[in-house]
Amino acid sequence: LEVLSAGASTRADGISLVCRTSQSNIYITTYAKHRFVPFKDKDKSVPENLEGKVDVVDDVLEGDTWVAEQFVFPAKQAQPYTLEKLVSVYTSRETSEGAVRVTDANQGKVLKSLDMLTTKELRLIQKFQQVNSPHVASWAELWEKADLFIEGDRLAQKMARLNTYHLLAAASHHTKDLDVGLPVKGLAGDGCGDVMWDEIFQFPFFLSKFPQVCRNHLQYRARRLGRAKQNAALAGFKGALYPFHSGQTGEETCWASDWMSLTDAGGPLDESEPTPLHWTTRSFHVNHAVFYNCWRFHQEINDMEFLHNTLLEMMLAIAMFWQSAAEWCEETGRYSITGVVGPDRFHENQGRGNHNNGYTNVMAAWCLDKMLELLETVSPAVCASVTERLEVTPEVLLRMRDISRRLQVEFNEEGVIMQFHGYDE
Repeated sequence: LEVLSAGASTRADGISLVCRTSQSNIYITTYAKHRFVPFKDKDKSVPENLEGKVDVVDDVLEGDTWVAEQFVFPAKQAQPYTLEKLVSVYTSRETSEGAVRVTDANQGKVLKSLDMLTTKELRLIQKFQQVNSPHVASWAELWEKADLFIEGDRLAQKMARLNTYHLLAAASHHTKDLDVGLPVKGLAGDGCGDVMWDEIFQFPFFLSKFPQVCRNHLQYRARRLGRAKQNAALAGFKGALYPFHSGQTGEETCWASDWMSLTDAGGPLDESEPTPLHWTTRSFHVNHAVFYNCWRFHQEINDMEFLHNTLLEMMLAIAMFWQSAAEWCEETGRYSITGVVGPDRFHENQGRGNHNNGYTNVMAAWCLDKMLELLETVSPAVCASVTERLEVTPEVLLRMRDISRRLQVEFNEEGVIMQFHGYDE
């Protein structure tokens, strides 16, 4: 972040911090105001603002990249005090001027709008309870619909509620109109906040409790289909390849130092200077999560208009990726998918991936089979439209069917599917 200004608010009592993101150029304004309150006894209600009855010195402290408000007062023994902090945050994406992008021409208007929005938000709010009460009510509404009850196992009950909380903190009907998808734990964990293949585990919960959240997530993926097509093309494939970590643009936002130690050329990375993987990630199973959730949503909701306008092209583009990734092997008489980093990313073979990952191949065959099945359920006109847009010829459809029947899946001597070729060596 680049801090643009920090100091006392020019519009109202309180302090303000304005910054912008260095890559996406999103402007962020944070406005905070404070209320100093000496409390009465715990069994009595919170009094009105008693700030005038206490000798309080309120100063604004400023630095180049920070701002703070300091309160100095004579404290009395056994007298509790509280300091309420109310904060309002807006970004340029929520202003009419910066909805698309901030430029030199509209920067002034964007900053003015942000200043007005942040202070207006708190103008009518004087007490913490004014924002806490609706917050508590909203959470009560969510829990009423999403809570799980487990009898006879207290630990399981606690863990179910803990994970339910993380799911609800990441997405709910409150975020259904935001372009955020299903981020992993929201912003509550280190390295989280991006949309990842974990969506395949999140989706069933939301589909049963908040299906609109699932619809919103699939629209998030659909809006980034163009970038997914670019990712596939850069990697030498057709169709669409969704990134391991997806953010605002659909580019790969996972850093090489997070989990992969080698570059494309096979040389070691300088971990002091992390290099983005971008399309070089070999975690193709992200495509499975996107396709499976599209299919699952259609099976549950059966919204044909949504299938035609949003899901179908996305699913076919993923199927196109799998048919282009599969290569015929004369030695085995089957198709193979090579150089894959599967869900178990600790077996990444020094960044080069492995051959015929069990999960990847089984799901790829299933994906191709379901895609062909789905195309038979739509009208000829819809089928022709989507196949023409993606340049899917009848020969490609025949190849998809052949791959779905003859994609290599390797077993060990006990008949268990191997994680990848050579896993037992």
